[in-house]
Amino acid sequence: MHKGRAKHEEGAGYPFLALQSGACFQAREDELWVNRFLWCEMDLETREVSSEPLQWSRENQEWILDSSAFPEEYRQGDRWIISLPSPVPMANKPMKGKTPAQRFRELPKGWVVVDAKYLKNLANDLTAEQALSFFDGRTPIWREALASQYPDGK
Repeated sequence: MHKGRAKHEEGAGYPFLALQSGACFQAREDELWVNRFLWCEMDLETREVSSEPLQWSRENQEWILDSSAFPEEYRQGDRWIISLPSPVPMANKPMKGKTPAQRFRELPKGWVVVDAKYLKNLANDLTAEQALSFFDGRTPIWREALASQYPDGK
């Protein structure tokens, strides 16, 4: 479960692409496991997911490309391009309201598009209270990842 993987699945009669990412901050420096994560971008026009799998290099203390995450046949430079399955249901179930293509272009409830604009709006200094709540064990959110108070290792 600590490695990246892509697999076409089916659920409730609909096809979907399942992307598995390794645990980003679970392994310690002296453990067998390696921290990993996926940086992905979905293109709704071409119906592809472009993924940059990264793993932590203990020796260099930086994130490096994880060339073992996906098969080489999907590789294009430093990214792996994986096609999305058809939005048409695999079973012949009637779809109410919108067409499958229309449904596919809408984000599920609670999802947000994380792009450069979204990240720029979050890149602010933390208050002392916000920083302390993170170090007291609160689950991290984008605000902490982008805060200038935390060194980025560069």
